[in-house]
Amino acid sequence: IWRVVHKGKPVVRDWPRIEGAGTVQLLELLKHPQDLIRDHARRKLRHTPGVVGALDAWIKGQKDEQSILEGLWILHDQGEIRQGLLEKLLASPDHMMRAAATYLIRFQAGGLKMPVTLLKKMARDQHPRVRAELIHTVSYLQQDDPAYASLLGQVDVSDDGGLKTILADAGYGINSGKGPEIPVLQKPEESKLTHWLLREEGKGERHFILGGKAGSFGTMRCFVRSPGKKRAMLSVRHSYVKVFLNGVPVIASANWWSSDWNVQVELQEGINQIEARYVKGRGAGGYAPVYLFSPLGAEMKDLDRFETEASLSKVAGEYDKKHGLDEAAIRITAVPNQLAFFPNEFRIKAGSKVRVFFNNPDLQIHNLVIVKPGSEQEIGLLADRMAQDADAMQRSFVPDSDKVLWSTPLVNGGKKVELELIAPGQPGNYPFICTFPGHWRVMKGIMVVY
Repeated sequence: IWRVVHKGKPVVRDWPRIEGAGTVQLLELLKHPQDLIRDHARRKLRHTPGVVGALDAWIKGQKDEQSILEGLWILHDQGEIRQGLLEKLLASPDHMMRAAATYLIRFQAGGLKMPVTLLKKMARDQHPRVRAELIHTVSYLQQDDPAYASLLGQVDVSDDGGLKTILADAGYGINSGKGPEIPVLQKPEESKLTHWLLREEGKGERHFILGGKAGSFGTMRCFVRSPGKKRAMLSVRHSYVKVFLNGVPVIASANWWSSDWNVQVELQEGINQIEARYVKGRGAGGYAPVYLFSPLGAEMKDLDRFETEASLSKVAGEYDKKHGLDEAAIRITAVPNQLAFFPNEFRIKAGSKVRVFFNNPDLQIHNLVIVKPGSEQEIGLLADRMAQDADAMQRSFVPDSDKVLWSTPLVNGGKKVELELIAPGQPGNYPFICTFPGHWRVMKGIMVVY
C-alpha cells in the first residue's frame, strides 16, 4: 500500500469527530479545508431534524462563499431553494464559484424564477470554465425543455478549442447514438457482405465485390431486405471507418488503437441500406469486410441479399426514391440524438420545382434552411444572436438576410412539414443547415444543383 503525499504540505493528522457531533459542530465543519470532512458533515446534516431552520440562521452569518455553497446543496437535498443566495454566487469574482453555482441550476431549474435568464448571463462569462459548465447544464435541461437549447448558440467558444468540442458534443444530448458494443469471438463467414455499390472521389457509383483492396478508400453501400423488424449484429475491423444503417451512424472509428467493432442494431422491415465510409488515416489499410449476423452469432438466412450489379442498382433506386433522393420529391429526416440530417446530400436540377418533406422524429426542435454557397457560418451566427430576440421563435430563428434562399418553419419533435421548393437557376453546391441556435455548427448538408 502506497500513500502519496505532497512534500511541501503538512500531513493532516487531527481529524474531527463526525459521529455524535451536534448540529452546530457539523455546520462549522462545512468550513473545514478538507473536502472529505465537509462531505461527511453534509451527509450527517441531510438527516438532521430541523436542519433547514438551522442552516438558514447559520448562512446569514457567513461571508465565505464556499460555506454558502455548502449550505445551498444541503438545502437542495431538503427540497429548498434560495434563489437570492444562488444569484449571489453566480456573480462571484471567483470563476470556480460561478461554475459551481451554474452546475446547481441544472438540478433546481424547475423551482427557479427565469432560469433561462440566469443561464444566459453565464453563457457570456469571461472564463471558459464557467461556459463549459453552462454547456454541460444545458445539455441536460434541453431534453425536457427545448427552449434551453437556444443558449448553446450564445456561448463564445472562439478562445478555446476544447469548448468547441464540448459545444458540439452537447448537441447530442444525453442519449447514446450507438448500440452496445458486444464482444464476438467468431463471425460466421457466410454473413460477410460482399457485393457493394462503390463511389470513390471523383468517380461515379459502380458495382464492387469486396476483396480487401488495400490502399483504396471511398464510400460503399449495400442492401438487405428483412421480413420484419429484428435485432442483428454489424461487425467490421478497421481503424478509420464510419458505418451507417439507414442513414443513422452506428459505428465511428477514428483511432488506430480501436478497430474491432461489433455493434447491435435493429433492421427495419423491408429494404435496409448499410453504408460504409472508409477514410485515410494512420495504419488504415483500405476496405475491410463488413459482417451482418444474428445476436447469437449465426447467419441470418431469412434476409434477402442483392449480389448482382442489376439487382443492386434496382434496389438502390427503390431505396433512394423512398427516401427522397429522386427528382420528384425530397424527403429529409432529422436523425434522433445525432444533430444530423439524413440524407445530408441531395441532387436537384436547376430551376426545377419539387416537394420537400421534412420529418423530425427527434426530441429537439429543428428547421431546414437553404443558404447561398459559403454563407452558412454567417447565417448561423445571425441565428445565434436571434436567441436574444423576444420574437425569435415566431420567426423560426431564420435570419432576415438575402443569403437565405428557402426555409421551413421550426418543426417540433414527432412532427413533419411539407413545402414546395424551386431550385436556384445557377448550378452549384448550396448548404442547408438547422438554424436553431447552436445546431448549425454540426447539423448541415449540401443541396447539389446541376
